[in-house]
Amino acid sequence: MAAAQRRKQDADDEIAACKQILGEMRDKGLIEDKAEADGYTVSFQTRTVWQYSPAIKQAQQFEQLEGLATKTTSGSWVLRQNKSQVYF
Repeated sequence: MAAAQRRKQDADDEIAACKQILGEMRDKGLIEDKAEADGYTVSFQTRTVWQYSPAIKQAQQFEQLEGLATKTTSGSWVLRQNKSQVYF
């Protein structure tokens, strides 16, 4: 079991390193947000989340309108196998 956990951790570490490289290349304008190769598509996706103060829920809309609430945007790379490709 420990060997399987090590292999999973190694794979997770390698994926994280690849995502880091993709992010650096994207930041430098070397790659676009979507690419296809060898039957796979890799794309950068963003997620925006509002963060509110401890105020009651009724105040959330007011905070958004008044600029008191903060918004964060995060992104990550997603890899999918293209559906049109069939491998045997």
